[in-house]
Amino acid sequence: MKLFNFLIKNNIWIALISLSNVVYFQLIFSGKVEVTYALVVFTGTLFIYNLHRYLKKSNTIRIIEIINENKSLILFAILSVLFIVFDFVGLRLVDIPRYSPVILLLFALGSAGTIIYLLSSRMELPWKKYTIIKPLSLTVIWFLLVALIPLIHHTSPWEHWGKLTHFFLVLFAICLVFDIKDLDIDRQGHINTIANVYGVQFTRRFALVLLVLSILVTFFIHASWNYRIGLMGISLLTMFAIKNVNEQNKSDYYYLWLDGLLGLFLPVLLICGL
Repeated sequence: MKLFNFLIKNNIWIALISLSNVVYFQLIFSGKVEVTYALVVFTGTLFIYNLHRYLKKSNTIRIIEIINENKSLILFAILSVLFIVFDFVGLRLVDIPRYSPVILLLFALGSAGTIIYLLSSRMELPWKKYTIIKPLSLTVIWFLLVALIPLIHHTSPWEHWGKLTHFFLVLFAICLVFDIKDLDIDRQGHINTIANVYGVQFTRRFALVLLVLSILVTFFIHASWNYRIGLMGISLLTMFAIKNVNEQNKSDYYYLWLDGLLGLFLPVLLICGL
């Protein structure tokens, strides 16, 4: 357990999961792993999650004060440029000519969106009143970086719409439930979420509906039944984990088990095949 605590506390666990997700989709789309892009996502995840931890410390209060003094554009420009430069440095390791400007733009947008998301709890932002924004924004950013960019690079989205939809629904359900963990933090930051507006029970039910939909989607995926049953298994395990979520769960339950469920996609592909 000490090993898992080390991996979780240093955000290595979530970075490994993001790495596995990229490898999962690369294998589906092209049958091979582009190690350099996968490493960019791995190191980028480490960067943004540890940045989040840094920004939560008291010595960042002045940064938040600057934002709330209507100087947010300057700060966003600095942070976004720093992170986008980080991305481009990483992407220089890849065969750049093969990556269209659209993909690089998507990567940059995902990076900037992540910075905004990480700072949102201490910022005065108009969209904080909309309950769906927080979980949906994190879902879209994660989905963009681990699935859509490899997809655009390799193949047509219609060919793999079922696999993409299933992953998105499971990911969205998990992001929704994470707001239960952040109930007090979101209230303090004046962020409306489904969990703190409609309650824990409603949030769990909403997530379970998404997972039921994810199971239904598997019937329309063009793949072997072994693979589809494996995807159903991920949905069912996620349903079981979410049914046991409550306000008393410790953070490790969310980080180790719920995030860990996202790491099952690659083993299912390797074991069951397409």
